[in-house]
Amino acid sequence: MIHYGGQTARQMARKFRLQLHGSELIFMKLHRSRMAFPLARFIMALFLLLRFPYWLAMAILHKSERNKSMETAGTYLIGGFYCLTNWKKLLMNKGVVKDKL
Repeated sequence: MIHYGGQTARQMARKFRLQLHGSELIFMKLHRSRMAFPLARFIMALFLLLRFPYWLAMAILHKSERNKSMETAGTYLIGGFYCLTNWKKLLMNKGVVKDKL
């Protein structure tokens, strides 16, 4: 058996990145005050959406990294949008979380 490190993570990079931010929001919802959760969603959306223009510019300026940069830009845009609208879409296992939150 040969293990090629990071192959699964590379194929699912968007889902893993979004899951990470969704998990941070779950932590805030469960362990912080009611006021902290909406603030955390807003700050995380800001964090993600401010990165979108940078990665879009990288895709335009660097042809060799265009696909990766466009995918990263899209991930930040989608993540920021979900933080503001329906944060549970950030999670991979939505059914399990839906019952608990």
